[in-house]
Amino acid sequence: GCLTMATDKLGIFNLCQTLLGDHRLVTLTDDCEARYALDSSWDRAVAFVFQAAYWRFALKTATLTHNGALTAIAGYTSTFAQPSNYYRPHAIYVLSGARECPIDVRQQGVLFHANTTPIYLRYIDSSLIATVGSWPETFAKAVAAYLAFDVSSRVSQDPQAPNAMFGIWQQYFGAAEA
Repeated sequence: GCLTMATDKLGIFNLCQTLLGDHRLVTLTDDCEARYALDSSWDRAVAFVFQAAYWRFALKTATLTHNGALTAIAGYTSTFAQPSNYYRPHAIYVLSGARECPIDVRQQGVLFHANTTPIYLRYIDSSLIATVGSWPETFAKAVAAYLAFDVSSRVSQDPQAPNAMFGIWQQYFGAAEA
């Protein structure tokens, strides 16, 4: 079928509806079961897809320097505050020339503890989770496919719909990851 660009939440909902073989929504306030199901699944589905891989478009790198106002935990000499937009780590390292070298770091709450400073943190940027317009189309399609899988048993009369949607999710996820 013809799939349109899923560049906003309504576009993603409509791609999901297309995958399920259902009618498209006109607005995000349509009074129908499908829209209620999609709304209730949205946050969980987006978080799941963000957790499923290290998405290149969402990776940021920060140089963290020791914050003397923070107390290091036993066994560590330096303490670093995580960036405000930190979601989860990809890599924590020091530079040796142009090489990234992993180091011993302990994360505790919103702090990192290490025995060297500065350290480099490559991480998933949490601000992009809610910024649907910044998502690459392949990622938006993966979210739509996961949503379709997640809501299929609630909105479809077809008992095979979850299996079919899981296959589509795997296909879209693979394309997005590549």
